[in-house]
Amino acid sequence: MIVLQILKIIGFVLAGIVGLALLIILLVLFAPIRYKLNAAGENAEIEGSAKASWLLGLFKAMVDYKEKRLSYCVKIAGIVLTKGVLGEDEVETLREVLQEEEVISDPNQYEKVSKELQQAEEKAAKAEELKEEKRLEKEQLKEEKKAEKAEQKELRKKENKLKSFKEKVRDFIKRIKELYHKFETAKRIWQAKATKRALKHLKVEIFNILNHIKPRKIAGTLGFGLEDPANTAIVYGNVVPIAEAISKGKLIITPEFYNKGIRMDLLIKGRIFLGYMLLCIARLYFDRDIQRVLKVIRRYFNG
Repeated sequence: MIVLQILKIIGFVLAGIVGLALLIILLVLFAPIRYKLNAAGENAEIEGSAKASWLLGLFKAMVDYKEKRLSYCVKIAGIVLTKGVLGEDEVETLREVLQEEEVISDPNQYEKVSKELQQAEEKAAKAEELKEEKRLEKEQLKEEKKAEKAEQKELRKKENKLKSFKEKVRDFIKRIKELYHKFETAKRIWQAKATKRALKHLKVEIFNILNHIKPRKIAGTLGFGLEDPANTAIVYGNVVPIAEAISKGKLIITPEFYNKGIRMDLLIKGRIFLGYMLLCIARLYFDRDIQRVLKVIRRYFNG
C-alpha cells in the first residue's frame, strides 16, 4: 500500500510537470506578441513611440522618439532589463538635468540622477575604449589583407613572367571554359522544375508571413506634399487605393499641392503569433524541393 501511495504521488508530480511544460509551450506558441505604434507631428517635429508586449505583458519593450532623442526600455515582469537614450549624448543630457532647479531642490532626485550620470559616464568610457580597440583591429586587419594581396600580386607577376605565350593563352581559354561551365550549371539549376516549385513555395510562405504580421489597425491622418505638384498627384493616386484597402478607410490621406512636407497623426496596432511563424518556417525547412535545390547549390559552390 505504501509503495502504491508513493507511486501515485510520483504520478501526480510527473503529470503536473508535464502539464506545466505543455502549458508553457502553448503560451509561447499561441500568446500573441502585440505591438502598437504612434506617430504625430509635422516635418522635423514628428515624434513617435512603439511598444511591444508578450505573454500578457510579462515581457515589454518600449521605444520613444521625442525632442530628437530616441529612448528605449526593456522590462521583464516589471523589472527593467535595459534602458538608454540614443540620438543625443546621454551624459550631456543627464548633466543638464542635474542643473535643473527641481532636481537640485530634491535630494533624492539629485542622488538618483547623479547615479545615472555616473553609470552613463562609465558606460560611455567603456564604449569609447571598445570603439578604439575595434578601430585598431580593423586597421591591422586591413594592413594584413593589403600586404597579402600585394604578395599574391607579386607571385602572379613572377609566374606570368616564367610562362610562355602559349601557356598564357591556354590558361586564358581554360578560365573562359570554367566560367562558361559555371554559367551553364547555374542556368540549369535556375530552370529546373524543382527550383521553380521551391520558389513558388517560398513565395507563398513569405506572403503568409507578411500577411500575418501586417497591422490589424491603421488609423489617423496623413498629409504630404512634394516639390512638384504633379509628382504629389501621382504618388497620391497610387498610394491612396492601397492605404484605403489596408486601413479599411480609417486612414485619411490628404495631398498638399502647394506645401512641401509631411504631417501625420497615426495609430498602428497588430499582433504576431510565434506558433504561426514557426509553422511557416518549418514548412519551408522541410520542403523537399527547397532541400533538393539547397543541396544542388551547395555542391555548385563547393565545386
